[in-house]
Amino acid sequence: MKKLLFYCLFIVLFLSGCGSDNNDTSEETESTGSESIQVEGEKEELTGQLVIDRSIEKYGNVHSYVLKTNIDMLEDDKAFTMKTITTIDGSENAKFEADIDGNVSTYYEVDDKAFTVENGELKETDALNIASNASYGDIIKITEDLKGGKIKQEDDQFTLTFDLANEENQEAYFGSNLAQSVGEFEELEGTLVLTYSKEYLLTNAKVEGTAKSGEQTIGFEATSNFQNVDSVETIELPE
Repeated sequence: MKKLLFYCLFIVLFLSGCGSDNNDTSEETESTGSESIQVEGEKEELTGQLVIDRSIEKYGNVHSYVLKTNIDMLEDDKAFTMKTITTIDGSENAKFEADIDGNVSTYYEVDDKAFTVENGELKETDALNIASNASYGDIIKITEDLKGGKIKQEDDQFTLTFDLANEENQEAYFGSNLAQSVGEFEELEGTLVLTYSKEYLLTNAKVEGTAKSGEQTIGFEATSNFQNVDSVETIELPE
């Protein structure tokens, strides 16, 4: 169980993930879209890869953002819920807040030092290097090697749907080392849905599916939402 939970946490995290409001992403996941679409004003058909390329070209150097993520996992009658808020400013400072089944913790990286908040007091700790390895540009570049995306246009946004059972997508999404471990599952099914604005800004994502090993089956779902991209005020430690 612990091994499955460990890998499922990586499956549902896009920093480790990214989704909008929980209410409006399920329809996008069910609809597979098509390989390309014709967009008004565009001379060429728009593909998922073209959306990703334009997003990276425009925002690949952006650092700051706020990312809100909700994660749910279920095995039989055992449920696991996690909510996180990741904030990174333009000076490579970070704040990470996690609520795991009601247990809340806060972590800071400010001026090259790391702290946790314990009983209302700051305690210096080992750095996780979130700020230097998880800029907005770093995150959107993860999507560059995803394969077989289906594109769909809804109002002023585009959604791209990817199959996480695809071994190439597992390696692109998880990285080669973790992808080998994920491949040890007897069965892994899931989809990753990325949502972009008409300006090609990655705003939301949703990942959901099931992982099976032996008699154990774990269902997972995570939704995330990017806010304040390239407009986060400097993070400061609480007094």
